[in-house]
Amino acid sequence: MAPIQATELCAIVNGRVVLPGRVVEDRALLVGGGRIAGLQPVDQLPAGWVMVDAHGGWVTPGL
Repeated sequence: MAPIQATELCAIVNGRVVLPGRVVEDRALLVGGGRIAGLQPVDQLPAGWVMVDAHGGWVTPGL
């Protein structure tokens, strides 16, 4: 698989997203233009986004 480019829109799914004070497991982390675009239920992902499977791993935005 080729590396994701910073200009691509990607949704990191199936991961444990670490946020201040909590961990979110039932959402996709949306990243667009190299920045966090939000959290979204997986079944409501926008069309055209590249899905990246975290395979149950930890996702630590901003580190």
